Order: sequence, then C-alpha cells, then structure tokens
Amino acid sequence: MNSISRRYRNCASLALGLSFVTAGMASTGDEKIGEARQLAMKSIQAGDLQKLVDFLASDDMNGRSFKSAEAHEASKYIAKQFKEAGLTPLGDDGLWFQNIEIHEAAPNVVGIRKGKGDRFLLITAHFDHLPPKKTGDDRIFNGADDNASGTSAIIEIARAFGELDEMFEASIVFVAFNAEERGLVGSRHFAKHPPLDLKKAIGIINLDMVSRGEENLIFCEGGPSAPGMLPSIKKANKTIGLEIRFDTHPEWMRQSDQWSLLKEGVPALYFGVDDHPDYHKVTDHADKILAKLIERVARLTFIAAVDLVSKTENTNGEH
Repeated sequence: MNSISRRYRNCASLALGLSFVTAGMASTGDEKIGEARQLAMKSIQAGDLQKLVDFLASDDMNGRSFKSAEAHEASKYIAKQFKEAGLTPLGDDGLWFQNIEIHEAAPNVVGIRKGKGDRFLLITAHFDHLPPKKTGDDRIFNGADDNASGTSAIIEIARAFGELDEMFEASIVFVAFNAEERGLVGSRHFAKHPPLDLKKAIGIINLDMVSRGEENLIFCEGGPSAPGMLPSIKKANKTIGLEIRFDTHPEWMRQSDQWSLLKEGVPALYFGVDDHPDYHKVTDHADKILAKLIERVARLTFIAAVDLVSKTENTNGEH
C-alpha cells in the first residue's frame, strides 16, 4: 500500500472494529455454491499462493520498484500466469500490457474472462514495491505482504475461474497495477484510459496486503460506495467463515488503487490487513506471511465475484 498516508492507519480503535464484524460458518455454505464452483474455489490453495509470493518477494526480484528491470520481469511473469489461467489479453493493442505515463516504468497487466454482456467486474492488486536501500546488510524491500500477497491472490482467483466452463452474465477483468507506491500511477492511468466503458463496471475489488495479522481476520472498506456488492461478500463468507471488519478505516479508501476507480464513479471494495512491524521495511519477507489467510481472502473474493457476475442486472444501479 502507498505510504503517503498509511502511517495514520493505526489511529482507528479496535473497539470500533468489533462493532462491524461478520463471521460465517464454513460448514454451512459449501453445498449452496454448486459442486463445480466449490471445486474451483478449493483449487485456490495456500501452498500455491506461498510459491507465488516466494517468487515475487524473493531477493532476486530486488523489491520490484516501478521502473526496475525486476518490475518488468514481474509484469511478464504475471502475464504468463494470466495466460495459463485462460484469460484473454485486454491491454494496449490487444496485448497483456497497458503502458503507463512514466517513462521506463513497467506496464499494468490486464486480462479478461469474457461474459455474455457488456458489464464487468474488476479484480485488482498492485505488484510493485520499493527500491533497495543504499546501505545495510539487508537492503531489499521484499514486499511479501505489500503486495506480493494480493498479486498472488488475483492470479489464483483467475485460475479458479479457469476451472469453470460456464459463461457468466458479466465479464471479469483482472488487473495487476504498477506504480501504486509511486502514488497510484498505474491505476490512475487505467481509470483515465480504460479498455472498457467504466459506466458498465459492476465495481472493483482490490486486494492490497492480505497476509499478516491474525489468520482469520481481514478488513473490508468501501461499503458505502458499493452497497450492491456487500450482500455478495456476506453471502460468500457463509462458506469461508472469515472474521471481516467492515468500514472501520474509511481513510484507507484513498490509500490504494481502488481510489483511482472510485473517483471515476466505480463502486469499490478494498480488502487488507492492519499495519504490522514489517510494513515498508526490509523485513517484509515471504516466510512471515499467512498463506492460509490469503487463501481464505482469495476464496471469498472468488465466490463473491461468481455471484456478482451471475446477476443479470447491475446490483449497484447506474453510476
């Protein structure tokens, strides 16, 4: 997540958070989502997510700073994963990549699972992090939680959709944004130069830092902007059983890529964890993540997305 205002995140009280919690019972929901969808959901596995984070947050990736060779390598790697998941390119000139306005910066990576109509749901995460320190024994900002975790989640969600043969009412657009840490540059460019008409967007679900804290706790912000999306989240959680704290940190909405789309009128939900001692430190290492938490958040997002793109009408109305 962008560091400009993230340092203020801890000021919200835990007591407030406890007033806005839902938790489902995993044993009660599986039979309600259909056997094929259940199997697709269960294809999202902590072990696979850990391997993706291990690669993206390795020392060899040197922090994935937005202009670096490693950021370009990451974008190509993500495009390869999107292709293997069965997505169709939706970047510039029919390719996977959408160039952004910063010279030499790595591009956004954009793919689509096409549906029947012209509506679409965005599922997003940023893949960039920070440049290495100039001195010290450990100089690399690995960015495992921020945001190899979210990037890995959207890759595995795309793979889960690839397990399904059905054609949905709406499309699902997956975007891995670059230069979030530079000030939401990649998402701002996408919002100003969208490959599809944003008036047709059901909404955006953005995953940024989804792998630290408690193994069954996640925060969800943006409910007031996306009242039509929240029922799908809560319905999905009857299967997953996460503890979700809703709308306890409204300031977070300005601090990651959902803000760029929200400013254009797109309903937006953000999933993330609270600050931790390794946030924007060289100690944000892959061996510290909670892969099971990423699995649960990714499965939740998948089930909710299936529900949203199965509807014949825009649940949020015109925007």
